[in-house]
Amino acid sequence: MNEFNVRVYGVLIHQGRLLVSDEYIKGAFYTKLPGGGLELGEGTRDCLKREFKEETGLDVQIGAHLYTTDFYQMSAFSAAQQIISIYYWVHCPDQDITGLKTHTKPFDFEGAELRAPERDTESFRWVSWQDLDENLMSLPIDQAVIRLILQNRPPIDGGSKQPAAYFLQTTPFRVPTTDGKLIEEHFGGASTRRTDISIAHMVAPAGWSEPAQWPEFDEWTLVSSGKKQVAVNDEVLTLEAGQSLWVSKGAKVRYSNPFKEPCEYWSVCLPAFSPARVHREQG
Repeated sequence: MNEFNVRVYGVLIHQGRLLVSDEYIKGAFYTKLPGGGLELGEGTRDCLKREFKEETGLDVQIGAHLYTTDFYQMSAFSAAQQIISIYYWVHCPDQDITGLKTHTKPFDFEGAELRAPERDTESFRWVSWQDLDENLMSLPIDQAVIRLILQNRPPIDGGSKQPAAYFLQTTPFRVPTTDGKLIEEHFGGASTRRTDISIAHMVAPAGWSEPAQWPEFDEWTLVSSGKKQVAVNDEVLTLEAGQSLWVSKGAKVRYSNPFKEPCEYWSVCLPAFSPARVHREQG
């Protein structure tokens, strides 16, 4: 019986590399994008989240729709099936991606295909954005998607050579404190294992203060409500709601809230905040 076979795949870019899946299926070798078949009762985005979780262990966020097959493609495994493939951008936090097992060589199944040639197997690897080519893909629809992505690549002499990628932070890491201060890190060492930047939302209670410090990072502070006192090289400043301040690395700085109301503010550090970089005054 003739039928449609609906497949859903994801394009995951991380640090200028594309994640591909090398697969051994029914005795043949394929390089493709991660994803799989839509099941009855599933939406396409739910399908892709499930497939990524089953194949890679990653909890991905499904981004914008990228492509849906607009030409006839017969299944590689059944002449009675027409393949319809749907592609999305997918996104994942850095700390999860670093735990994904990948290989550097194509079709490195660690001998699984030799020990059990009757079984399907797969492995994952990263392909550098500069090395990406449609001929790396084994299947025609994947090749069409890579062509589409490469058509939108910036010219050689301008800008980034990879498409825009993003991660929507919905569950910031709440840093444990002992002084009553609320710290919710959205990006940084504790929340996403980033070392280049940290962004945190904070609420300093009335009467709060911390020791002076000589940090190895630049810090930007934006006060959204209340007031915050900042002593920079012993010069005392008061930041009010709507005001912001940049303090360069190496300066002696002391933050406090000697006022009667809590102070809510955002902090951005370059490179990222870490206990080893802050160098707080002891005693």
